Amino acid sequence: MARYYKHTKGDVEWHFPKQKKNFRPFTYSTVSVSDWINLLSEGGHTVQNAIAKCHYCPEGRKILEAYAEAGYADVLLTKIGIRSL
Repeated sequence: MARYYKHTKGDVEWHFPKQKKNFRPFTYSTVSVSDWINLLSEGGHTVQNAIAKCHYCPEGRKILEAYAEAGYADVLLTKIGIRSL
């Protein structure tokens, strides 16, 4: 799930679903990477399908691979909290 905060290491914090709010994010990204992943979520892609579509965004690919390694590979992006704003 992406959350926008100011004064952090990046513009967007990435958290795994159902994680307590006090836990640290697993990574940070720019807004443009978040927008790219949100665009992929509109297409109804799973995490694994979205990884295959990330040819030009290596940072977005690393974020999606982290979700896949955490066990969310076959889950729709919208189900894990990634949706367009």
